Amino acid sequence: MKLKNLLDSIVYCGLDKNDYHYSLIQNSTELDPDDTAQINRFELVYTDALISLCLDLFKGHDIADYIKNDEISPKFSERDDSFVLKTIADLNFNELYTQIQQKFEIESPDYTLLKKRLREAISFGDKPTQTQLIASMNQYRWTRHFHFNRRIEVNIPSATLSYYELDSLKLQCEVVVGKPKTKTPCLGTWCKNIVLYPYWFVPRDIAMKELFPKAKKNIGAKALKEMQLIAQNGQVFELKDINWSQYNKRNFPYKFRQTTGCDNALGVIKFELTDPFDIYLHDTNFKNAFLSSRRYFSHGCVRVQKPLELGNLLSDNRIDSNFVKSCIKDQIPTSLKIGEPVPVFIVYMTAIPQNDSVKIFNDVYGNY
Repeated sequence: MKLKNLLDSIVYCGLDKNDYHYSLIQNSTELDPDDTAQINRFELVYTDALISLCLDLFKGHDIADYIKNDEISPKFSERDDSFVLKTIADLNFNELYTQIQQKFEIESPDYTLLKKRLREAISFGDKPTQTQLIASMNQYRWTRHFHFNRRIEVNIPSATLSYYELDSLKLQCEVVVGKPKTKTPCLGTWCKNIVLYPYWFVPRDIAMKELFPKAKKNIGAKALKEMQLIAQNGQVFELKDINWSQYNKRNFPYKFRQTTGCDNALGVIKFELTDPFDIYLHDTNFKNAFLSSRRYFSHGCVRVQKPLELGNLLSDNRIDSNFVKSCIKDQIPTSLKIGEPVPVFIVYMTAIPQNDSVKIFNDVYGNY
């Protein structure tokens, strides 16, 4: 009955007792003590419920429901499983159920605020707020249970970026994220390189939808400023060198590339990520975007308000500020390798602890 009582309380941790064989455990008093096979089956159910609960308290429940691509968790899954199993084994059996939350949940004032706000939402029967708080709590546990030395966290609803060293916030700034029609995907990925004066290779769907029609009509259009064309063999052409009348969207063989400099859509700093969606963090040539309170109008990538500051934190101050601020036109891109890859979490948390309370941000993508 101790496990049943624990499962009855985990709603306040943002978990559902029915995910842990609750009905079977609730009916455990009906077991026939002389039926060995039945007892053995129940012990397996009981053990699975206990371990699954501890794992979810430790690293978040069903993170795949929230994260589109997670390159981080698989690398640490064996470590996480070993930690949970060893911790359970080391607990005194008589104190096991009273210590589980203490041993596996994160100890943090922000997480405590989320739990407190969830309890209030449950008491008032506020289901929409409960849903948002549960999503935030599970993602909060996920990002923090790794205890990385450094990490970047981008939160889409608040349109902010936070850089941490251990659990100490070293930089926070505004970002611009994807429009509801071109959403920024939630990811667990890695930043390995910083590119100074990057080219912008325009994704083909954007190129064909937005740039190609303009080029067919007028190669001098503002949207085509500093654009070049790259052939399959890597040869570079100017827009004026192409006979546009012979091409349509189906047979167009070139890629659009914007030359480097401060007019580049990526600005002068790009943070390369390992995700499969061609999403990255970058500077921007449109700084006024950060003045908006609703910063959801990119094609999916994340525009960073303070790229130089972030770049120097990641590279141990190896970026020459005069170099990137000089806006050198047609500068060859320079790649700066980060010593140890830095984890990047792009999350969707509408409930965020702020100033000793929890702020609920707009559900801009309609997830909840």
